[in-house]
Amino acid sequence: MNNFNDETLRRIIEEELRACLQERPGHGEAPQSPRRPEAALLVLCTGPWKDAAPLVPQLRELASGFSLTFILSTSFQEQKGEEELRQRVGTSVRIVFRLTHEALRQEVATHPLLVVAPLSSNTLAKVALGVHDSVPSRVIFEALCQNKPVVAIPPQAGPVSNGASGSDYPRMPSEFRNGRPQYLRTVANWGIRFVDSDNLLAEVQQTMSQDGELGARKRGSSDRRPKKRTIITKEDVQQVILEGKRELQISPDTILTDVAKELAASAGIQIIVR
Repeated sequence: MNNFNDETLRRIIEEELRACLQERPGHGEAPQSPRRPEAALLVLCTGPWKDAAPLVPQLRELASGFSLTFILSTSFQEQKGEEELRQRVGTSVRIVFRLTHEALRQEVATHPLLVVAPLSSNTLAKVALGVHDSVPSRVIFEALCQNKPVVAIPPQAGPVSNGASGSDYPRMPSEFRNGRPQYLRTVANWGIRFVDSDNLLAEVQQTMSQDGELGARKRGSSDRRPKKRTIITKEDVQQVILEGKRELQISPDTILTDVAKELAASAGIQIIVR
């Protein structure tokens, strides 16, 4: 029986390992690990699939650099938009459905930025008027409350590059069409950043860089959580009226919807910013 000391045994093991490695293709080259996305983004698709279809190239571009989680509107799902999305954007995208309020809050909390592509006229009006009775409007409100950056492609007011048109805009009454610019200004004042579809990736990258959230996550920092914001809607003012109060105190970064502001003024409720 041969006696092996530790040095001999180590040398034999190394030779065996080298022999195994030489049998592998690409030996001698540094192993190429798959490209990892920079960060995870939350993407909200409002309206039907046909409104999002023209944005497929931009969504694929986002998917090449980011890990995407999609939340889809009901009308989007009804048109089998999920299947189209996976086929045309990528099977690796994550799609979540039927979220409870707490699950929705967690999805927003765990993503540094919300992309709305596209923002439908219906959801725009709901958000501007403080109505959160649908998944898309609740997602946007939650992102605003958590002070998350929101980048949105606005609803189409007319023909787009492929000859299609916004599905809901032409059928809207004139009162809505006339109020639409005000809705856009209102939500823009709350911090929603509107961008042309061709500049979506650049805007997302710039927003992520400015926000600094990505850098904090890479360093493992947990002390840069965005400050919570509050949204005051018509229902909140109605509650103040029912309680018999004559004033409503809010912080400087509180979002006060136009409808809430008008109701407070008509009811003689004083808005105090502190």
